[in-house]
Amino acid sequence: MNLRAMGLWFSYNGRTLVLRDVEVELLAGELLFLLGANGAGKSTLLHCLAGLLPPDKGRIYLAEKELHTLTARERAQNIALVPQTHSPVFTYSTRDMVLMGRSPHLKRLAGPTRRDRQIVAWALQAVGLEELADRSYSSLSGGEQRLALIARGLAQEAKFLLMDEPDANLDPAHQHMVLRLAARLAARGLALAVTSHNPNNALTFGDRAGLLSRGSLDCGVPHETLGTRELEEAYGLPFVSLSGANGRRAVLPDTDLGAPAN
Repeated sequence: MNLRAMGLWFSYNGRTLVLRDVEVELLAGELLFLLGANGAGKSTLLHCLAGLLPPDKGRIYLAEKELHTLTARERAQNIALVPQTHSPVFTYSTRDMVLMGRSPHLKRLAGPTRRDRQIVAWALQAVGLEELADRSYSSLSGGEQRLALIARGLAQEAKFLLMDEPDANLDPAHQHMVLRLAARLAARGLALAVTSHNPNNALTFGDRAGLLSRGSLDCGVPHETLGTRELEEAYGLPFVSLSGANGRRAVLPDTDLGAPAN
């Protein structure tokens, strides 16, 4: 099964063009990173792929079916979106927030089953929040809330997982944990799209990378798509490429800060 956008155009209020003729495909077993400057359209693209924003032009297919022909429940059973932030109206425990990810799979008027609760327990453990399961979600730190949202997405058991900056507000250890988890999920056959502001995440963990610039998307192998010239065009500042003894490549902004003052 694949999730494919063809000739996707999107604008806000019919005036602010965000996406321009975007073509992208999410494949089972692959981790795709989406990068670009602030306002480049990364979050917008994820919301379109999830069926939450209708494009101005173009089509999105889930397998052979157009996405807009599916019910919200059918979309949610196949596609999970992990947003950047979420502010619940009521006070829920962290466990109940994650349990909401099971909603697309519950029968009408039915409560969660033992299996649903086992999946929630696994998701909480996967992101290291099992000890905070009974804490109020609103009392968690920003990073812990981000982990809870990721756990909710995992609990949804969708075939396509769309994660909007899952590494934001996390310390380096938790960033690494979340991205390693994403890579393991892809290895298990899920299809993942992850937005990020760090090209090195894509170079380290990504199977493919897409760079959004001026509304257009260029997708390919990370080491080819994220060249220093391409990054400079997308972000408006020069980059340098570094290689370690282990053969891994990293990129950094090439900024001359001048000599330190005496």
